[in-house]
Amino acid sequence: NHGVICPYLFRQTETLIYQILDYIEQENYLAAHLDTFSESLTVYQRLGSIDYPRDEQGEIKAMLHPQILQRDYHAIQPNQPIFLGFDGQEIIYRGESELYPIFVGESSYKEKGIALCWTAKKQIDIN
Repeated sequence: NHGVICPYLFRQTETLIYQILDYIEQENYLAAHLDTFSESLTVYQRLGSIDYPRDEQGEIKAMLHPQILQRDYHAIQPNQPIFLGFDGQEIIYRGESELYPIFVGESSYKEKGIALCWTAKKQIDIN
């Protein structure tokens, strides 16, 4: 079989060479355009969680405020309402700094006593 071209091996080799060339072309493209990528990354550091307000019997007595519902990663400012009591009273965030909620109103966390998780927004240099 010396000096004979095997079609199966020829196609395998050709396919491999084209894949290698595609990879090299992609790497060259990325290297040429790296300066267009951001030099920092936004991350959200988890600080803790908060439960729904509850009465003496442990029953939930307020719902998430409509202003924050379905607004994961949107800033909550000090003195902004975060819950709305079933009696119509707003429950205010009394913290001193801006926080970013995640998992806002996730039903699977309700049984764990979590109405939302608090995070802090940070920029990280990736150079």
